[in-house]
Amino acid sequence: MERAKEVKLKALVRPEKELGSRASRRLRRQGWIVGVVYGKDYGPIPVKITRKDYETNLKGKWREVLVRLEIEGDGVSDEQLCIVKEVQRDPITDEILNIDFMRVTAERKVRRAVRIELKGTPVGVKKGGLLQQMLREIEVEAPAGRLIHAIEAEVSHLDIGDVLTVSELPVPEGARIIYEDPNEPVAVVTPPEEEGAEEEGASPETAT
Repeated sequence: MERAKEVKLKALVRPEKELGSRASRRLRRQGWIVGVVYGKDYGPIPVKITRKDYETNLKGKWREVLVRLEIEGDGVSDEQLCIVKEVQRDPITDEILNIDFMRVTAERKVRRAVRIELKGTPVGVKKGGLLQQMLREIEVEAPAGRLIHAIEAEVSHLDIGDVLTVSELPVPEGARIIYEDPNEPVAVVTPPEEEGAEEEGASPETAT
């Protein structure tokens, strides 16, 4: 199981003159990404982080990390443990418009979609079968301090015709998988294709 990593980010509180869509566009041109920090009995606090910090710490992996957010400015000096709840992008340019940071505690349960990584070479594959992965990510609920970003599922025991189901996925203590059907296939080893199968249905040649 791969635990979520913790990264540190510095966020500056946006004063009133930096609020609103026009001010947000100006900040983006200056290399900032605007956002908001909120949570139970906390905020919302409008903030900004540098684009460089985003690209170094969050780009491509914001769903997989915990953020230790140092919040400074406009009379605020605070540090909060957060998850990135949402990254809003422009549908045309794909530019980041806003980031939502949700304040959590280490024991507060949160839900995240995590990757499913298959480990090992199935017995059935060694016999010529094909391993097919049906599910590549799944929602997991866990305390924020024990959040995982990937589930490693061992498949070396699977023979031809065997199926790995959702109920067989390993999760750490205190976590649970959120999925409607526990018998849903995650991976299956299918039989090898028979030789000449692709020629099936071809017209037989006749001597002239």
